[in-house]
Amino acid sequence: MNVGMVVDVPPSPIMVEVIDRLAARGIRVDVIDSETALIGVQELRVAHDWYLLKGGSPAALTLGGMLHTLGARLLHSYPTTVVLRNKLVVMQALEARGLPVPATHFATRPEDVRSLLSSGPLILKPYDGRRGEGIRVIECEEELDREPMVAPLLVQQYLPADGPPPAPGRNRFLKVYRIGDGMYGVWRTWPTPSWADRESEPCGVPAAVREIVLAVGDVFDLTLYGVDVVFSDGHPHIVDVIPMGSCTGVPHAAQLLADYFAEVGRRWGHGAPAPAVESTAVSQGAPGVRAAGHDTRAKARAIRDRMEDPERPLIVLVSGVHGIGKTTLCHELSLCLGIRQRVGVGAIVKTLMEFGLPGAEKMDNALDLEDPASQLDAQARVICRAVDRLVRTYDAQGVHCVIDGVQLLPKYLHLPQSAIHLHLAVSDFAAYIDQVRQANPKKYGPVTEARARFLAALDHALCAEMRTSEGVITLRHRSQVQDGVSDAIGGIYERYVQGGTRQCSGTK
Repeated sequence: MNVGMVVDVPPSPIMVEVIDRLAARGIRVDVIDSETALIGVQELRVAHDWYLLKGGSPAALTLGGMLHTLGARLLHSYPTTVVLRNKLVVMQALEARGLPVPATHFATRPEDVRSLLSSGPLILKPYDGRRGEGIRVIECEEELDREPMVAPLLVQQYLPADGPPPAPGRNRFLKVYRIGDGMYGVWRTWPTPSWADRESEPCGVPAAVREIVLAVGDVFDLTLYGVDVVFSDGHPHIVDVIPMGSCTGVPHAAQLLADYFAEVGRRWGHGAPAPAVESTAVSQGAPGVRAAGHDTRAKARAIRDRMEDPERPLIVLVSGVHGIGKTTLCHELSLCLGIRQRVGVGAIVKTLMEFGLPGAEKMDNALDLEDPASQLDAQARVICRAVDRLVRTYDAQGVHCVIDGVQLLPKYLHLPQSAIHLHLAVSDFAAYIDQVRQANPKKYGPVTEARARFLAALDHALCAEMRTSEGVITLRHRSQVQDGVSDAIGGIYERYVQGGTRQCSGTK
């Protein structure tokens, strides 16, 4: 796989390490310097499997736009990157979603800025600024007149940060990086002598901030981005959003980014959308169903509309044999339906073992090769009790959630009416075994003949259990992720929106 990285400055040490780590996995990254490139418009071709639009300069954005018009896959997409480079558009989008941002104004004339000073100090930012350049704090009219004003300008209420300043004239803010499902906090100080001299102190991310950062990702359909947060008067406020950022100060940043980029390549290579980064415009459709047809997108919108009813939380359970794609489907459903709460039965097993609950000592989330059916039943008795309690809690609190696991047997589950159980069944055993071999050899080990027989027996036992319940929607295993997502959306739509009980198209 070949990746083109469009930059406007030489790659940072972290990105150099990322490139080396990807090379070790057989993924070649070509660095394309947009500031020195000489490219004939007639000669430009899509020469890489996908591109990382890392730079934000006019030259980098222009080259990204040219590749976009040729149909290149960009991470992040060109339209989304353009939106994120305009701080005024970003703040307006966040404000429209009810997220905490300082009072913000679009200004083109100095006299308008003067009129705002009566309410207190202001912070002035170039609408397309980056790396902290051109930001000024204005407390009086004299300070406003010291430098020329370049319109349009973002004018924001200045929020003094809580706590003692790290140094005279400097404030501390929290920068949060989201990389896939991970979230990493770094304390930074502002202003700094230069962008290269910024200080970074790793820290945890408070739960309230985590929810805000996740909501930002929902607004722009992203899972790789950074958010700057200022705590003032005890409350967090979003002051900036960046498409990716440097990740300076994030422990093991290069490893995290390399894993994320490798997953992007893997998913695109299998015909699946990248993890919430293939956005073509702000809030324009859900990432998990963009590759699907109009009918699926319409059904996803109808589901999301129904989810606005606090009395009808959407609770989806996904079961299936090991390696069939339960976690991938849950990830896609959570993205395209905006479900933030995802639980794997593996985590439930760990919790049961840590608390020493009855029966937990016999479970390791694996099944015996010789007798999978009886051990499946024994584990399901314990696990389903924990899942029942979890589902009842989410249902009572009105929380949408997705839960996946092998041991979700309907005879041991007592689900509320709002819960929907999807089961993935093997339809092409050879294709399924090939998928298991390629997906994660370290997790599943070598697929010997004995293990293949075990997986076949386990799938048979699971399907037999699912046939005993009319409430389970059985879906065929699909080689293309978007096909599986479309089938699942169809089943959820019929059960959750229309209230039907029939199996959906694509079911077995």
